[in-house]
Amino acid sequence: MVAKQSVNQMVYEILIKDLPHQHNKFSMAYRIKKLYDKDIPQNQIKVAFTRLLKKNRIERTGRGFYRVKVTPDILYLVERPPVELHGIKLELCFVKKFQNTIDGITSKSFTDDMLLWFRVNGFCESTNYRWGRVVFWEDRRIRVTVHLNGLIEIFINASSRPLDLKNMYRCLDFLEGFLSRICVFDYAKISVVQVGMAKDFRSLRLDGVRCITLHKYLNDWTRVYYKEDIGAVRFEHHSNFDDRCVLHLDEALNTLEVLTSPPVRHGVGRPDERRDVV
Repeated sequence: MVAKQSVNQMVYEILIKDLPHQHNKFSMAYRIKKLYDKDIPQNQIKVAFTRLLKKNRIERTGRGFYRVKVTPDILYLVERPPVELHGIKLELCFVKKFQNTIDGITSKSFTDDMLLWFRVNGFCESTNYRWGRVVFWEDRRIRVTVHLNGLIEIFINASSRPLDLKNMYRCLDFLEGFLSRICVFDYAKISVVQVGMAKDFRSLRLDGVRCITLHKYLNDWTRVYYKEDIGAVRFEHHSNFDDRCVLHLDEALNTLEVLTSPPVRHGVGRPDERRDVV
């Protein structure tokens, strides 16, 4: 006779492995036979479902059907997506002469060298003495705007393809090469004006809720929603910075590196490594 605790453990581990799918006693008996090579009577499986339900480990999805109840630990076991960035706005300044001068006084016009650089690199003039261009890096849209006062704005739109740490460095290398004639990419002097950090969970679903938004401050908020174009539930946090709270690019990248390689959580492992969950 197989011990009831062992049946509970096998049922629970299979429900974790098969998340978000559900099982009844028939499909669970088949899965136990396939994975553990054990013939478990269906009445024992039904008892295991009842015990796990009373312990709040699983939930009933229909008559006779059950699936594991998603908790932070369970979600960590099933899926551990990296922290990725999107909605990034950077600001930096020129390092070369960009304005014409008349008797040492700057005028409201770019130098001929700057105008030639704009035209060669496909920039278009807009209002308020600005030149801008949209470039694409690996299907990510990047808008570069150059102001007459020496400010360069870079907006990286990567909502559908957010950037992990490795790709963020690669994208910055691309921008450094693209702007090398007019500025120096010193991460300690580049300001992060806006950034969104996201984790995309493809094993999680939001039942009955389309979006949850929590505002901490006016320009600092968190949102959880289902992003249809990538088929995942996104947990994202957005922050905007100004002169009172400056975040430089090197600090942001160091933070992302820490978030990408978090400390190991004690007592949490793969389903087949845990023996104290039921």
